[in-house]
Amino acid sequence: MKSIYVLSFLLLSFVVSAQEGLTRTWFLTELLIDGNSVDIPNEEFQEGYPTLSFSMDENVMEHGGIGICNSFIGMVSLTDTVITIIDFSATLTVCETSEEINFETAYFDFLGTTENQDFSYAIASENSLESAELTLTKSNGDQAIYSAINRNPPENLTQEGWYLDYFEIDGIAQNYPAQQSGQLNNYSISYFGTEGGLDQEYLCLYGGGGTYSAFDYFGTLTISIGGFSLLAMDCGIENINNYDYAFTTQLEGKTHTYEIIEEGQGRRLILTDENGDRIFYTNGFLNTEEFNQNISVHLFPNPTQDNITITGEYVDSIQSYQIIDIKGSIITSDTFDSVIDVKTLPKGLYFIKLQGNQTETVRRFIKN
Repeated sequence: MKSIYVLSFLLLSFVVSAQEGLTRTWFLTELLIDGNSVDIPNEEFQEGYPTLSFSMDENVMEHGGIGICNSFIGMVSLTDTVITIIDFSATLTVCETSEEINFETAYFDFLGTTENQDFSYAIASENSLESAELTLTKSNGDQAIYSAINRNPPENLTQEGWYLDYFEIDGIAQNYPAQQSGQLNNYSISYFGTEGGLDQEYLCLYGGGGTYSAFDYFGTLTISIGGFSLLAMDCGIENINNYDYAFTTQLEGKTHTYEIIEEGQGRRLILTDENGDRIFYTNGFLNTEEFNQNISVHLFPNPTQDNITITGEYVDSIQSYQIIDIKGSIITSDTFDSVIDVKTLPKGLYFIKLQGNQTETVRRFIKN
């Protein structure tokens, strides 16, 4: 029989000063009460590991997360060394087993269910946020220890690489710059690893790594991304470097909601930040075709409404082309012409495969 208990308190206002590195989602790994470790249940159908997460808006900070059986939210004040949980409000909680009830009772008692609680806190990190650990300690010595890595990442993010279509800033699409000699790639791709690591490839930055935490926040799929490191810093092409830096700025240190949409044989991943700016990825055609740079060409304008023009040193070697949609379907194919009419195409992202005797390459374009 299900057991039910309710915790609710009034919300209060507060002012905080934030320590860099704290603003992210932290996943509870250990709870120590009176020197004894409290078992964290891992029952079938439970919503996930309990978290204590922080999101900051100027001088206001909230905490919240998903517990074993419930959600909770509240407010805190923060100094460089002390967190005070001013309010703690839990939703109606329904637990299936006594182990879950016992754990959540202990955890909520630790966080503070009747009065404000002061915690000293420390963040330990060997290299980056990927290895970071947050420890909250009460005056009586009880501790909660958190990891920056979600031990239960969602599989729908980690099964494949996600190729960037485009991203939006203030509603304006930021599209790939035209292919240029010296550019390292003609796509950007993100790999979300099962252990909370994020690998990146860019147009000119060549690659880098970071961390992420993906979780269900009050029924909303959410991902926090941070800790970026870049390998090669540029390729000497200013407009592409600017594009790469703008893209990393859209990802770094932010929390996005996300959704995955099925599109024919492929899928689309959409990240949306608190400003409404969006990042669009796909695993469709790009997931099964290898990009080949044997033919160095430029394609413009991109986006386009009427025609696309293809130029380049080796354009004379191109014999035919195919236009392919995001689902991998061939829309049209013909002998090559340097100016290709696309007026009749519906709006969206397309790929054009250019083929010669010994070589082929794929470029993407957007029809407005």
